[in-house]
Amino acid sequence: LDSVTVTVNPLPDIILIASQSAICEGEQVAILAEGAVTFLWGGGLGTDAEIFVSPASTTEFGVTGYSLEGCLKEESISIIVHPLPVINLEPTAPIICKDGEITITASGASAYLWNGGLGESASVILQPSETSSYQVTGISTEGCVDSQMIEVRVHVIPVSTQPWPDTQCNSGLYQVTTSAEITALSFPASWVVDTSQMPHFFQISSAPQGTAFSLTLADSLLTCPVSLE
Repeated sequence: LDSVTVTVNPLPDIILIASQSAICEGEQVAILAEGAVTFLWGGGLGTDAEIFVSPASTTEFGVTGYSLEGCLKEESISIIVHPLPVINLEPTAPIICKDGEITITASGASAYLWNGGLGESASVILQPSETSSYQVTGISTEGCVDSQMIEVRVHVIPVSTQPWPDTQCNSGLYQVTTSAEITALSFPASWVVDTSQMPHFFQISSAPQGTAFSLTLADSLLTCPVSLE
């Protein structure tokens, strides 16, 4: 009887090695294929043994490996992608009076780091002397980070005062002017204030002359205490 020998070539033993099995959104990972002579990655990723990918979400990457004898085997690996934390800051459009303060609270992450040495709490108390911007970095439980900026606006109601000419009739009368449109006034009940010339001009006729005094002015944006000389 005649006989024939059939040679059975083994399939290639494909091994996939990822530089990281889990990454944060926006990061890159290297995947190396071993155990074959040539490779063909799915998804049009080429024929190199090593590829570099930045998946937007958890993705499975597959490769076909070919031996010298033309035998082939497929293998795949999943890369987990963790989303970045979405940082929210409240209030969203903070505005304060000069010499005022405000609490800004961050949410959306498990840990925080404020710039300028402001600490690692979710909330910070800010007292800027002028309109200023602040940045906080949020860190998720998976270690992914993202940052958010916020501007704290310091609102100054421009105002000036001068004593009225010191005549017998008008002694102690103050004239107060401002470029803002004043919508409200708050002052001690003992003062006599003429608001007939509002919104840019009013008169005070009973505050002690030559001394500093303060009142509360409100324009279309904010109500602020104002000190006058």
